[in-house]
Amino acid sequence: MDQHLIVAILVVALALVFNFSNGFHDSANQVATVITSGALSPEAALTLAALSDFLGAYFLGTRVAETIGKGIVDPETMRSSQVGIFVIYSALMGAISWNVITWRLGFPSSSTHALIGGMIGAFVAGWGTSPVQWWNVLGIVLVMLVSPLVGFSVTYLFTKLTLFSSQNFGPWVNEGFKKLQVVSLVGQSLAHGANDAQKSMGVIVFGLLVLNFHDPRTGGFIPPWVALSCSLTIAAGVLLGGWKLIRRLG
Repeated sequence: MDQHLIVAILVVALALVFNFSNGFHDSANQVATVITSGALSPEAALTLAALSDFLGAYFLGTRVAETIGKGIVDPETMRSSQVGIFVIYSALMGAISWNVITWRLGFPSSSTHALIGGMIGAFVAGWGTSPVQWWNVLGIVLVMLVSPLVGFSVTYLFTKLTLFSSQNFGPWVNEGFKKLQVVSLVGQSLAHGANDAQKSMGVIVFGLLVLNFHDPRTGGFIPPWVALSCSLTIAAGVLLGGWKLIRRLG
């Protein structure tokens, strides 16, 4: 078997392992509230979350995958480069290790931060600062820094408005909120699939481009088999779920 083909298979396998660990690790964030409130059973919540993750990953575009695949480092600068492949290995191993460590400790953490940081650190260590597209990286980092603040502000205001508008209603209003929690679960899982699974798609395509196994001009930037395999693996990770994390969050 061709050596480059073996390396490509290893890149794909490692990216799918990371993708699975991402779904497994993040499933707690998606389902803890609906399970705690009794809106859904754990099995139903995880099944619905997994299905929504798959649909979001497969059908809601490829912009995130393109950012990861060519927005951090241009793969054309590393065509047939052994260093480029080692960088991908290092970034994925670092992100997978972080996911496993935080899962074992029962702490929620961001797989996105681990992967982005791992990629940038590995590229700088293996190739220097020149191939990194720092303006794009700055935009990504700013979004990651602002996201918790935006989430805090929006949910704070929404919670205040919800409590104020429902204070004169009876206990029956809780059933309505449980239904809304299910809607929220679906929306969050769709977004999770559309965002997180595409990171693994981008990593796989980056590796295929470096190894000359893919030409975006002939079949699009993300090959259909890459989109399908990443969508399935993140859904499988969510379905199996991180029960230790779920207990801590819920």
